[in-house]
Amino acid sequence: TDNLDELIHNLLTHFEDPKHNLPQPKQTKESILSLCESLRNRFGQVSGRFTGLTKAERLQICDLAPTELVEIYLVFEECDSRFTEDKIQSIIGIVKENLTNERRTTSTQQKANQGLMNGHKDEEMYEYGEDPNFNLGDVDEDDACGGRST
Repeated sequence: TDNLDELIHNLLTHFEDPKHNLPQPKQTKESILSLCESLRNRFGQVSGRFTGLTKAERLQICDLAPTELVEIYLVFEECDSRFTEDKIQSIIGIVKENLTNERRTTSTQQKANQGLMNGHKDEEMYEYGEDPNFNLGDVDEDDACGGRST
């Protein structure tokens, strides 16, 4: 169990270190909603339009917050045949515009760190404040729920 405690401590330390450029700690619910709305309005798929972003791609953009051309190519299938470089730069601009550069510590990370410092191994230390009604604000044909809103 000492190895597990050390592993958890090292992982939490890594993800909390301000030297690491991890996008997730920079995001708020409001910034994600704004990003999703902007992407859907500019690049949402309409009637299976090949050049739009799928819901899965928009979700990956929220998760990865790509700010470089090479990162976009890792997210989108057949990127060069679907989007011009100007459109890709526009997507990058939307990401930069909607996601803040401030790092923040989530309550989940604070509770996990506190639990490790106190020697607690209780899973209840890792509480997530997830909104069960949160979605990307649309329903796509590629939605895992078969086109139904959750």
